[in-house]
Amino acid sequence: MKVFNKQANFKKRPGNKKKIIAGRAALAVTVAAVSAALLLLPQTGLAGTNQWTTNGPYGGDVNSLAISPDFASDHTLFTGTFGGGVFVSTNGGGGWSAANNGIPANTIVNSLTISPGYAADHAIFAGTGGGVFDSTNGGASWSAANTGLTSTSVSSLAVSPDFASDQTLFAGTSGGGVFVSTNGGASWSVVNTGLSSTNVSSLAISPDFASDQTLFAGTYGGVFESTNAGASWSAANTGLTSTFVNSLAISPGYAADQTIFAGTEGGGVFVSTNGGASWSAASMGLTAADVNSLAISPGFASDQTIFAGTEGGGVFVSANGGASWSVVNTGLGYYDVYSLAISPGYAADHAIFAGTGGGVFESTNGGSSWSAANTGLTSTDVRSLAVSPGFASDHTLFAGTGGGAFSYTFDTTPPVVTNIQPTGTISTTSTTVSADYADNAGGSGINAASVAVYLDGSSLSGCSVAATSVSCPVTGLTNGPHTISGSVSDNAGNRAQISGSFTVALARSYFWTWYDNIGMKNWVLLANPAAAPANLQFSLTVAGKSLSPGNLGAGPGVVPPGRSLTPTFAGLMGGPVQANSLSGGGAIVSQRSLLGSSMEEVPGVEGAKLSDHFWWTWYDQESPGYRNWVLISNPAGINPGAVYYQVTIAGKNPGPGGAGQVASGQNVNLTFPGKMGGPVEVKAWSDRVGGSVPADVMASQRVLSNGGAAFNEVPGTRDQDLGSDYHWTWYDNASPGATDWVLVANPNSSPVSYQIRVAGSLVSSGLLGPGQRITPTFPGKMGGPVEVSASGRVIASQRSVFGPSFEEVPGLGALTSSYNWTWYDNASPGMTNWVLIANPTSSPLTATIKVGGATLGTYSIAPGANVTPTFPGKIGGPVAVSATANVIASQRVLYNGYFNEVLGQ
Repeated sequence: MKVFNKQANFKKRPGNKKKIIAGRAALAVTVAAVSAALLLLPQTGLAGTNQWTTNGPYGGDVNSLAISPDFASDHTLFTGTFGGGVFVSTNGGGGWSAANNGIPANTIVNSLTISPGYAADHAIFAGTGGGVFDSTNGGASWSAANTGLTSTSVSSLAVSPDFASDQTLFAGTSGGGVFVSTNGGASWSVVNTGLSSTNVSSLAISPDFASDQTLFAGTYGGVFESTNAGASWSAANTGLTSTFVNSLAISPGYAADQTIFAGTEGGGVFVSTNGGASWSAASMGLTAADVNSLAISPGFASDQTIFAGTEGGGVFVSANGGASWSVVNTGLGYYDVYSLAISPGYAADHAIFAGTGGGVFESTNGGSSWSAANTGLTSTDVRSLAVSPGFASDHTLFAGTGGGAFSYTFDTTPPVVTNIQPTGTISTTSTTVSADYADNAGGSGINAASVAVYLDGSSLSGCSVAATSVSCPVTGLTNGPHTISGSVSDNAGNRAQISGSFTVALARSYFWTWYDNIGMKNWVLLANPAAAPANLQFSLTVAGKSLSPGNLGAGPGVVPPGRSLTPTFAGLMGGPVQANSLSGGGAIVSQRSLLGSSMEEVPGVEGAKLSDHFWWTWYDQESPGYRNWVLISNPAGINPGAVYYQVTIAGKNPGPGGAGQVASGQNVNLTFPGKMGGPVEVKAWSDRVGGSVPADVMASQRVLSNGGAAFNEVPGTRDQDLGSDYHWTWYDNASPGATDWVLVANPNSSPVSYQIRVAGSLVSSGLLGPGQRITPTFPGKMGGPVEVSASGRVIASQRSVFGPSFEEVPGLGALTSSYNWTWYDNASPGMTNWVLIANPTSSPLTATIKVGGATLGTYSIAPGANVTPTFPGKIGGPVAVSATANVIASQRVLYNGYFNEVLGQ
């Protein structure tokens, strides 16, 4: 593709053209003298990336630029000036020298063209007001090449793409029409047959000239086409309503698409898709009628993109082959556009440049927006632009101006971002998100206003932005992973991404209502999952007193992955109890208690799961041998002051102590003699009973049964955790000495329906009114899993009596594929331990059990089935169950004939 643009020194109207040219000729002597003097001045241009550099021609009025096709290796380019002849640079514009040996003084050079085979023939041609001059030694010397050239006012030149073999060259003249040379300029022949307008402004030669012999002439009388290398011409003006043609642009794929564009004076753009046989106005959306220049995409065959530079209207683009246009002037400071240059790699970089009366403007997004590229450009009257053939790698642009030739190397390398912080795992809610950055060597500098930092997709404010770094304070971080994103741009618009991540593992706190190592034996079990990446460090407080949890040889309270601590504190009783995992992580914590011959285990309640509202299914301080307490703790550090509470049983105040106050770091142990029923509800506030400011507390029920011989404790179910579907691993109302109840209570103000299933079989269904509950038992029934489903939120638990013991297990709501416990014991005297896994899904699954990181068994479990393995002689922790789908899992323990069950955490 080659584009020939009308020179900026040609005025627009046909009637003015001769007058202006004559005026410039009259001034030639004085202007040339001044220009020649200026060319010799030792001026110094600005150097560096993203600014223009010139070492001459200083003050030269540059009409044309020509770049070697081998610029990447020879760094050669030429300028044609008004009155100063030709200048050459062999170091990419870094320095210039006059190349006028053989060219008369004061010569006005209108156009330059270089042989496609310049590396071999070093041929260059200059079209001047005194004819054509040619050089075959890279401009070292010139010869007049005017034999047969009867009109010497040469306005444009076009060289055959196959010049090396056909030696064909065309010259367009002002008033003399077109001439052709087939011997490299040694002689010319006029080829005007059929060319009725001899003022030729531009020439466009087919990229497939060797085969189609086609070229076009843009004149002040329209477009003419020759398909026989200029031997004859035909007017190609059908449909061309404006015949003052300033510029032509021929498609790179002309052989296939036969497309050519004409930019006109007063008529906008016309397009022909049949090789000039007919034209259509291609001006829909093109609001400026005077088109100075056209630039067609190198990938026109696929992207159909062409740009138009206009007089007073700025730049327009068409992405549909000229069918419609859009103005693209955002950021374009001057709307008189004399020249356009498009990147050879436009498909990838979308770079286009506009030469205007106010300097050069650059777009790297296909014209959607522009930015001035004028730093160091001492003359902003830009007549011509040329893009380096190797622009993809050297990023170099040249400008011919009224004040000389300038070169510009664009900064296309993004900044380098390093040291993004924080990384890894931190254990604080406050930190500083930061990044360091640097521009590339010789870069244009960081644009501080463009630095943006985001945390988890939200923009950070209050950032301190410096030339080499940014830092943003962050507070209120939550546990879990966090992502850092953002960007840094340099002054050239190159952008580098900020991308990082870190994890917050805050000190997690776990709570119980009470600790008793006076009336019973009590242990706090602290476990680190075997899959954990690092040690966990624990601390303990009971009733506000700090305790040392002991060690495993790695320091106080430090638990390596796959290990457990089991500290006990003789003679200590009180509450609340708080275990802190100081380094965060997925700790597993529980309390184990021995009362007489019975054992009870209670998982810790994580601080994030404290609540102002708890439920249980039942309260019993009436049945023979039963004693029942509701324990409410106000953990120190959760509430700054006292909290107020209200207990209701079956919707009523149970009597004295049913409402009251708990100081910070203290608890109350409430019992209501003679009361039985459900549901049981606890609510808490920080302002007053029934107030408007909820307060988070810890609450549980403790039961002594069998005349005080057996102990059971059940943490409350949070109101926000109530659901319509609950699960257990097993039901046993068939084993000797075993009685099992499923309790369901309706806390709602409207009725709900329910269903109870054991091992997939429906065993009960019905309707529960507001505040009602059921406590069914199913004699002779044994199996699992067990499920309660309801039409609304309910509370559900299992109560079991086995021999001398009593046990209550809340239903498991949300299921998962992995569960953990602190300890397994099938070795201590009187102890038997089972791990129960039930499959509630409709497909088979596989489950694995590990103790202390060692695999004890892997099991295939059919839909609706379960496994209940036991491992004689095994003791240790932690315990982990993992499955290929969601399961229900619990541990069951018999200790001296007393029964305990703990759902997995």
